[in-house]
Amino acid sequence: MIAAGDELRLLSHSAHGTSSTVLGTTSARINDMAWCATPGYEQYVACAAQDGAVQLWDLEPTQGTPACHTLRLGASIQTVAFHAKVPKLLLAVDASGVGRLIDWLASISNGAHEAQTTMAFADPSAVALHAAQGVCTAGRAAWQAQDPDVIGALLGTHW
Repeated sequence: MIAAGDELRLLSHSAHGTSSTVLGTTSARINDMAWCATPGYEQYVACAAQDGAVQLWDLEPTQGTPACHTLRLGASIQTVAFHAKVPKLLLAVDASGVGRLIDWLASISNGAHEAQTTMAFADPSAVALHAAQGVCTAGRAAWQAQDPDVIGALLGTHW
């Protein structure tokens, strides 16, 4: 899956060659993408958008074409990552310095556009800069490979 301009494309390769299928348009520039690797959920992809949206794509819906569910969080979403063992948990960190663990399955099941957050954490200096001056802090976050219950996050120069 790639973000090209204002659209998402799914690239496929077979013995007959490579194909590119347009899935749909993006709400804004995509900062990050993550595949859900948990068995039974491999068809889900999360996209972190510049406009504060998390787009959750079901690439193999029971009916029709790939479906997109959009959750609005606020500031530009810098990174997204699925939990390795608990498929319903999605880590999202935004440019205001706030990280959230989102129960994305519950969020999309009721058709709402609000994320059901199970936990949040923040970098106080990044939150203060964003609130006072509108400063967006670059950052990344990920689940630790050896222990998927540990999160590492970098916001600006703070770990």
